[in-house]
Amino acid sequence: MIETILIFVLIGSSEFTLLIFSALFFLFSLNRLFLKKINLNYLIQTTVWLISLGIALFAPGNFTRSGTLEKNWVNIFLKTNQYFLDLLVHICSQPLFWMWIAFVILFSYSYELPLKKLNKREILLFSLFFFGGFWLSLFALSTGLGENYIPNRNFSLLTWYLLFLGTFIGFYAKSFVPFPFQISKFNIFWIAILFICFIPFSKTFKTFYREWKYDKLKNYALENQQRFENLRLSQANIVGLKPIKNKETLFFAQELSSDSTHLWCKCVANYYHKKAVYLKKETH
Repeated sequence: MIETILIFVLIGSSEFTLLIFSALFFLFSLNRLFLKKINLNYLIQTTVWLISLGIALFAPGNFTRSGTLEKNWVNIFLKTNQYFLDLLVHICSQPLFWMWIAFVILFSYSYELPLKKLNKREILLFSLFFFGGFWLSLFALSTGLGENYIPNRNFSLLTWYLLFLGTFIGFYAKSFVPFPFQISKFNIFWIAILFICFIPFSKTFKTFYREWKYDKLKNYALENQQRFENLRLSQANIVGLKPIKNKETLFFAQELSSDSTHLWCKCVANYYHKKAVYLKKETH
């Protein structure tokens, strides 16, 4: 029952989760069919997945997201590959990412973990479908959707997904790659200490510290609240909003666009029953 509810929640949490999870669930379904392990629980989960997928994909809001969709399939393909490469380069250039993966792998070799043994084929299929879902999520973004770059909110989410994939493979590394020497549990302890010591030098930690020190999140929330209260009380049908001065970065809140046809502008305009909403040019 909990697994079925989780499927419904994952599909509805974001379009990126929808695509990545659906690719993995499709692999799971093929595996069950191949092994002929079809039971009532599997049929219920598959039904919930298909219904949730249909609701998410054919929701009315999806058809009004952007008025500037990319229609050239070659450009979409090239842009998707560029997004995919940019994301991998960004993540793989972070020392903390590799330190964490190394720690997970060494930990898995040092302790007997109660995990099912996977073979190379299963790990390869899981990774291929994961990256397939990953690529598809960026493919959807490349069609337009009112944005011509990877938004920070999605950048952060996709980074976490890749980190979890690395963790998953790290825990199962012992299943298919023998290690040439014994790893001491004491050494694992010091590796963990080293990882913790490097955290304060990470970009995420520094961002969190600045948010906390200058109370940026609270100031952003107050300014944002005042902005939308002014919009609610405005008698005009077309409203220009001033840019937010107290920009916070921890939760990647996205600013509105100067283009009134942008997804966020249209959503705000519809919510407040306005003809159009746009962001005014920032004046210095």
